[in-house]
Amino acid sequence: MSADSPLDDYTRHTIATIVKEVPMFGRTSPELRFADTFSGPEFCDMLHAAVVSGLAWRDDELHLCCTRRWGCWFALRAVIVFDAVAPGSAINAAPMEEPFPQLRPQLSSAYAALVAAGGLQNWAAHWREWAALRQLASSLAEEDCRYDDEQVAYHYTKDRDTLRKAVEAVQR
Repeated sequence: MSADSPLDDYTRHTIATIVKEVPMFGRTSPELRFADTFSGPEFCDMLHAAVVSGLAWRDDELHLCCTRRWGCWFALRAVIVFDAVAPGSAINAAPMEEPFPQLRPQLSSAYAALVAAGGLQNWAAHWREWAALRQLASSLAEEDCRYDDEQVAYHYTKDRDTLRKAVEAVQR
């Protein structure tokens, strides 16, 4: 287990184990890129990958990806790259449009207030406001996919005690 994130460790292990079972396409094994790699040759911009794959729309102001179905409550953990010709439908996929343009005035105002309060300089101190912004951006989603309070707290703070308590609650 790494010192940073047991969830990232679990994600890496689980996805790598599954990908080992995937037959090779082309001449090479699939390559994995994980969201917890922030620089170097293994880096992959997960938000950009979500956009070009047609999975989500990216809000460049809020730095969030959003869909009509899930809002902004989904995790981008990994990209799997195959050495294969993409199907025509993937190559010609149209970019997703902004799912909830009617929320733009509220989102821009909430973001400006968060920035003015120091939310960019001291992200950790303002994690609750960032989570509220994510929830506002997701308020018209087809499904209520908001993470529960403990999951939100862990993802925004990486507090191991929060994760431990959540795991213990599930195990009971």
